Amino acid sequence: MRPKSFLLNSIFTIFFLIINSCSTDPDDEPIVEPDVLDIIVADLAATDSNNEESSSDFVLSYSLQGDVGKINSVKYAVAKATTSLSQEQVSGLSSLQNLEIQINTKHKVPENLKDSDGDDLVNDVPYKFYLLISPKSGSALLQSSEAVTLTNEIIVTSLNLSPGIEANEDLLIDADNNVYVCGGWRSPTSLFRIRPDGSTSIFSTVLETPVDATFNTKGEIFVSAASGHMYKVSDTGKATLFSNSFGAMGIDNTDNIYVVNFGDPMIYKLKSDGVKEEFATSPLISGAIGLEYDKVRDVFYLANWNDGKILKVEKSGEITEIVDTNAKIGRMSYADDKFYITGNPQNQVYILNLSGEILTTIGSGADGLLDGSKETAQFSNPNGIEITPDGKALYIASKAGGIRKIIL
Repeated sequence: MRPKSFLLNSIFTIFFLIINSCSTDPDDEPIVEPDVLDIIVADLAATDSNNEESSSDFVLSYSLQGDVGKINSVKYAVAKATTSLSQEQVSGLSSLQNLEIQINTKHKVPENLKDSDGDDLVNDVPYKFYLLISPKSGSALLQSSEAVTLTNEIIVTSLNLSPGIEANEDLLIDADNNVYVCGGWRSPTSLFRIRPDGSTSIFSTVLETPVDATFNTKGEIFVSAASGHMYKVSDTGKATLFSNSFGAMGIDNTDNIYVVNFGDPMIYKLKSDGVKEEFATSPLISGAIGLEYDKVRDVFYLANWNDGKILKVEKSGEITEIVDTNAKIGRMSYADDKFYITGNPQNQVYILNLSGEILTTIGSGADGLLDGSKETAQFSNPNGIEITPDGKALYIASKAGGIRKIIL
């Protein structure tokens, strides 16, 4: 027979084991796994879209596979490739740095997007894109792309206008990026206006073959017509006869108008009543086709059709040669120390510096209307040309009558 003390010890041991097996100590509760988002991010990439629509060329693409129904939002941010972002850093960026996008869609990056340092996206800097996928519950997922760099490629496009227009002469562009186009012999009574959304209208009529147009400092439009007249056009499009002079026009900082005719080597200065007086002449002037004013240097630049020369015209009346381009210049535009000219029979567009050096040639030289890169695009007798106020694009009018846009 076992002693009584052994029996009591056995009972106590069994009781202790029962009590411990029923313990509610939180450390002994089963571990619950967190709700993990079962998503695979495939083909995350940012690409340079080659200036197809604007100067901001990044397109973000990706594919989400798995429990997409559990996703609450997808956002992205951009950082210089030398910077690494955490999930917390991406979430903490401002609305101009961290944008929400639709699930599984290609996304054109807006021009006002900033990188994680608050800087604009620029050419020749490598960037990484970060995709932040937030579920309806549980932990978010962060994925980054390979580094990508924007390159500034010149692209030639054709405007899809509604309704279409027929115009082949000079253009001008206002501060709101409305483009005005002289109808010329294609539309001999019309000055057209193209709004930024592509809608078009006849802005002014009864202009007797408008060929050249320019603004004064007040934003008023002056139009030169091949009939031998110059018109002042109000902001409502009403045309009023201003002078019996016509040709390539330039207006200086004090709104004096200068005009030179294709067949006359004399540059005239117009008085406030439209009466002309002789200003300057030179045997260098030969078939003047363009007269552009340099607001900074207070000088004019004159383009010849006959010999392709670009001349400088001082306010003193002195005229000197800048360069012989060896092109038949259709028209010329000038801004920020650069000349933009059309080579009419050459079917090309040229960008030159102030010394006359050709910086860029746009167009293959073949006669046609093919859009594309500066090497492959085609023009058909390009004529009118104008640079936008921000310097990001050129507009071209040509023999074909349609309007081309060159994205720089």
